[in-house]
Amino acid sequence: MRKILAALVALSLLSSPVYAATKSPTPTKKPTAKASVKPTAKVTAKATAKAAAKTTTKSTAKATAKTTAKATSKVTSKATAKTTAKATAKATSKATATKKAVAKKTTSKPKPKPTRTKKITSRSPEPWPPKGYAQNGDIFAKIPTSFQLYEEVGHDKTGKLAKATADCPDFVCGAVFVGSELGCLWWEIKSDVLGPVSETDSTKIKYGELTSYFPKTKAKFVEKFVLRSDEPYNSRFLISNIRVACNRSDIPPDITVPSYTYVKVTT
Repeated sequence: MRKILAALVALSLLSSPVYAATKSPTPTKKPTAKASVKPTAKVTAKATAKAAAKTTTKSTAKATAKTTAKATSKVTSKATAKTTAKATAKATSKATATKKAVAKKTTSKPKPKPTRTKKITSRSPEPWPPKGYAQNGDIFAKIPTSFQLYEEVGHDKTGKLAKATADCPDFVCGAVFVGSELGCLWWEIKSDVLGPVSETDSTKIKYGELTSYFPKTKAKFVEKFVLRSDEPYNSRFLISNIRVACNRSDIPPDITVPSYTYVKVTT
């Protein structure tokens, strides 16, 4: 046993230096650990931190802050503010001005012009006996000019003369002013329609005979009668040879008062 133990001790002593020699190089882990840990930690930490911090933070922060902040704030604020403000202000002011103009046009209504009414001045009755009239017994008669006739139309408040002359622009017309000392129940007035022979010959010939009937008139009063024929209007035609009859008897049943009859003369 002692021999065995001694052998074991010897073996152990012999084997221990080998183990120490074998294990001594193992400490290469230290450089590995140092190289791996330190450089990695330093390089990675510093590079990443610095690079990241410097590049990312600075570049991002500066670039973003400067470019974005400056560009965005300046450009956007200025451009938007200026353009929008100006454009809106101008557009709004113009639009408002247009609305006001339209409002004025639509709102302001033109005042209606006062209508001028033609005044009909009344005339005092002609003195009796009337001046400038042809007389036969107690009957007076006068053939007026066109001016005198239409002057009387303007002074006639009853409108009878205006109605009587309404057809005269289309047909040959004449007129006569009559009156009687005692008055008449009805009037019979005969006349002729005269005109030229031709366009080249102005000699007057008879074209037709006109008979007109008018109602009664009071005593010492001048009445105006219009004589209207069926002859188409021609400035070279006229009504002439007027004969006036004042009747104080009843109107015959075959005569309508007022009325007229025009008979064309055949040649």
